[in-house]
Amino acid sequence: MAVHSDLLKSGFVPNQEKSVWEPVQVITWLGDVLNTIDGFVQATDERIVKLTSDLGSLQTLSSRQSVCQVRFKSVASVAGLIISLSSCVESVTRIMTRHLFSVVNSASSWDSKVFLTDDFISEINFWANNVDYLNGRVHWGVRSLPVRVSFSDASDSACGAFVESNPELVFHQNWSPEERLQSSTWRELKAASLALEAFVRRLSNVRVIWYSDNQNVESILLNGSRKLDLQALALDAFQICRKYRISLDDRWIPRNLNVRADSISKLVDFDDYAINDFVSQSINDHWGPHAVDRLACSYNSKLPRFNSLFFFSARLGGS
Repeated sequence: MAVHSDLLKSGFVPNQEKSVWEPVQVITWLGDVLNTIDGFVQATDERIVKLTSDLGSLQTLSSRQSVCQVRFKSVASVAGLIISLSSCVESVTRIMTRHLFSVVNSASSWDSKVFLTDDFISEINFWANNVDYLNGRVHWGVRSLPVRVSFSDASDSACGAFVESNPELVFHQNWSPEERLQSSTWRELKAASLALEAFVRRLSNVRVIWYSDNQNVESILLNGSRKLDLQALALDAFQICRKYRISLDDRWIPRNLNVRADSISKLVDFDDYAINDFVSQSINDHWGPHAVDRLACSYNSKLPRFNSLFFFSARLGGS
């Protein structure tokens, strides 16, 4: 009660109904449940129920109309409710509302109607399906997940990454002619996305500190991007982390501290070729069936099982 007494002596008049004068370890404050025992913060059930209801209304409207128009107020309300969850669900509120806010910004007035794009509807469906699962974030205290450290980089010819472990995990992939024409930020993001997928079985249920020497990568992986191609790559990385329960901690480092990943990204595999499909089938008909493709990679292997020098993304063709 010393705090109460000091406030009165200082001339303040506390609101008795909204004040808690005895120390507690779990308290509800401004719609958040603060649990100082576990260092956990989550939104109250009332906030989640309200958001779920509003999301359901938008889903119902979008399913009834081929070209969907809704009141701007309804969309703005949902956008505000999702962003207000930032303290409870981390950066996903920014990554998974990019298209939502594009619709919000298209409104000419508070009472106007806006068109719901397919990307917007996809984000609405994501939140409707995952808001309960995502609600809750550890802000302090001991993290239970083990930690791995990874570095990635991209050059004009290829991309590479490695995870500090015993033995070391190394990823490398040549760029296609189309990928070489992309911006440096696109290539850096693509490198991180491909490397994440290549390492998923070794990083599942692990907290990963991911270093890159491109400052845009850290920001985009955390917040998403207004550029659609970069946003798509950020979503790729997010979905991989979500599916395999990888906690990604993105950090920037100077280029001179990223030497190992830089050297991997500058490797060029001049033997990156494959035999003709007809020849492969003919060999298999005569001496098969074969079980393993030796000395291959993810985009030129003829069989699901293959041996390669490096880890590869499972996405054929690196797309």
